[in-house]
Amino acid sequence: MGLYGLIVSVIILGDMDKNNYQFFKAYSHLGAGLCCGLSSLAAGLAIGIVGDAGSLGFSRHQSELAARKTLHWHDAYFDFR
Repeated sequence: MGLYGLIVSVIILGDMDKNNYQFFKAYSHLGAGLCCGLSSLAAGLAIGIVGDAGSLGFSRHQSELAARKTLHWHDAYFDFR
């Protein structure tokens, strides 16, 4: 997600002009940076929540999932022999 912020900052930096930088451009650049940053923050939080729920679910049903994976591996191994 940090790569998107870097891309947006390079695009904004290429659009800046030292001699003629108006308020409209400044606020549009601020909005672009905030949009990119806040969406990255929301995505990071969502990934963290989903990862936490997934790891807790896996730890609760670890023996059941291990049995399913073993059966799946067994079927896949003997299908291709």
